[in-house]
Amino acid sequence: MAIQINYAPDYIPWLSHYVSYTRELPWEEVMARMTFSIHVPFIFVLAFRLLVSNPYEVGACRFFLDNNGTQQVPFSQVALGFARNFGNVVLTQFLRNLFIFLWSLLFLIPGIVRSYAYFAVPYILAENPDLDHNRILQLSMDMTRGHKMDIFFTQLSFIFWFLLDVITWNIVGVFYVQPYYNATMAEVYRFLRFEALQRGFAAPGELPGASAGSAKQDPFL
Repeated sequence: MAIQINYAPDYIPWLSHYVSYTRELPWEEVMARMTFSIHVPFIFVLAFRLLVSNPYEVGACRFFLDNNGTQQVPFSQVALGFARNFGNVVLTQFLRNLFIFLWSLLFLIPGIVRSYAYFAVPYILAENPDLDHNRILQLSMDMTRGHKMDIFFTQLSFIFWFLLDVITWNIVGVFYVQPYYNATMAEVYRFLRFEALQRGFAAPGELPGASAGSAKQDPFL
């Protein structure tokens, strides 16, 4: 016999019915349904991140690398992450996120440091989606060695722009702040790339370059 809930407010009569219904079920089935309701959204979000967001990030990086202000770059360039070696793009981005998560388990700071070590990963993929995933991760760590704080302070310099974005309900962000930020990060990567080639961290064949070329001026100055 179902147990009636007398304390459920009148304006949510479905609550009494639902709790009464669940009381009629075995406890194991109730827990199984609760677990299912939690896991399904999590799996969906994870799949979307792996198969859509991460490849899109790579394509966006290529768009801003190609966009040097001297030529028209088609917006379709953002589809690069889906069009070229999709499997390697997904795998490399997954490993990047996984390693950052694992380092974060050692407290927050190691995860933050590792995230900056992997700053160049989507940009390297944008240049050369066929490069081996292990090489991409290692190359990103080599390129960012000695520049993690520089990247951090460059990003921190946008804090007031991001606050303005929040105040304007993302209107300023869509039309100015986010494109400005992404273009700045692309310029940061161009410098890291130029330095890596100069110091021999990478071979020219590994980083064939986007049409915008390489920045020789230090953007951190």
